[in-house]
Order: sequence, then C-alpha cells, then structure tokens
Amino acid sequence: MRRDHLDAICRHWRKAGPAWGGRDPARVRPLSGASCNRLLAVLRRAYRLGQEKRELLTALTFPHFEETGRGEYLAEDQCLAICQNFQAKEGAAEKADVFRLAYLLGIRKGQLGRALKRHVLISGDAWKMRWPGEETKNRKPHEVVLVGEAREIVQRAWAGRRPDCEYLFHVNGKPLGPMLSELRRTCELLGIPYGRDKGIVFHNTRHSAVTNLVDAGAPEPVAMTVTDHIDPQVFKRYHVRRDSVQAEALLRMHQHLAGQRGTTPSVPTIARKS
Repeated sequence: MRRDHLDAICRHWRKAGPAWGGRDPARVRPLSGASCNRLLAVLRRAYRLGQEKRELLTALTFPHFEETGRGEYLAEDQCLAICQNFQAKEGAAEKADVFRLAYLLGIRKGQLGRALKRHVLISGDAWKMRWPGEETKNRKPHEVVLVGEAREIVQRAWAGRRPDCEYLFHVNGKPLGPMLSELRRTCELLGIPYGRDKGIVFHNTRHSAVTNLVDAGAPEPVAMTVTDHIDPQVFKRYHVRRDSVQAEALLRMHQHLAGQRGTTPSVPTIARKS
C-alpha cells in the first residue's frame, strides 16, 4: 500500500462512507474528518505492528483531517427539561430514562439501548450493570456500580421487565429504536439547538458525563471506569471546557498568587529610562 492508495480510500470515505462487507452500496453515509482519523488510527497501529513483527521497511505516512468541535455541554436543567418533555408516541418515559442514564453515566447510547436483563447484577443491596467484552465498543468488559438516580432508573426498568423480552429498556417488549427524530422534536419544543455542529445530539450526554465527573472532582482513572474509556487522551478530549469552570480556575489562581505577595524576598525597583 502507498500513500496515494490511502488518499483514494479517504476520498471515498469522505464522499460515500466505508464499504464494509454486506453493506448496501446504495446507502451513502459520508464520514467526517474525525471518523476518518479514527479509522486511520487503526491502520496506523496495524502498520506499526507490521514494522515491529514483520520488519516492514517501506515508509508510509498517514493523512490527518481537520476535526470539528468534540461536543456541546448539556446542562443539568436542559437534560431534566428534555427528560420531562420527551416527545414520543410510545415509550416516552422509557426513552427519557435511557437519555438520563446516559447523561449520568456517560455510557454510549447503543450500549444502553441494547442492554439486556442479564446485564443487571443484583447482590443483596448492591446493584451493578456489567457488559462482557464482546458486547462493548472497545472489546473490554465494562462494569459500573449503580447508585442514586442511576440506580432508580435501572430499578424502574427492572420492575417493568417482561418474560417474553430480553431487553432491559423496551416499549411493550420491543427495542427502543434510534430516538433521533424524537430527540430533535423535543429540543425544538424546548428551544434547545439540535444537530451536530449546530447544538446537541444524543452523544453529548457522554461529553457531559465526562465533564461533570471531572468537575465534581472524580479522579480521572475512576471516571474512566464509569464511562468505559480506555485511552486517557480520548477521555480528555471528551471533557468540554466551560466558561464557569475556567472562571473558577482563574479565580483560584488569582487568590493563590495574592497569597504569595509579601512572602518572598522583595525585588528592587528599577527606574525606567525616559
């Protein structure tokens, strides 16, 4: 493979999306720069392994594409308003619970939407959710302890389980579905900007959970076990910078510097030259 081969592949990804096996060729779904970079990162790691294990000598560079903002922060009041006014013909309460749980735990929408009854672990008074490695995006087992509101949501779903349905969250025994149009209608009703690069999308619950965990003082390694991040750099990119957090940090720095004044040897004043 040469660089021009990679460039041609990336042009196709940006125009029509990847052509996975079994995918309908008529379905066009262009990839963003960020998505292309993620796929190229996999190829880059594979190439480096080939260099180490097979002693590949050919030089190969990989393109990098400009990426848009990582995500918008969804405030607590906005999340609560969305959950209280979720627009759905069926299963509004269940879909609102999944949205809220994603906001609290930062777990991916697909992972929560496909959660099964067997993913709930109950031991005495302790409640957990656990996914085996083959059912997570990073292929690593994911286990999270349920406390507070997150536990209440799972307990509600557990109380509404059905013997003829394996899904934890369901609408009359059927999966919840994508929820995209319903979330858009809800945001339009509330006057909340919706859409990637325009406002919020479901995935912003993940960005918000990371931000809330960090701002609440959770150690990064612990927070990563909740949201199921394995790469610290990716976790840091999910932390959305907020003006209020910046202002608080700068105020603390100002107070720290003010406390140092007069505690160190004085520096002589040098007259300025006219």
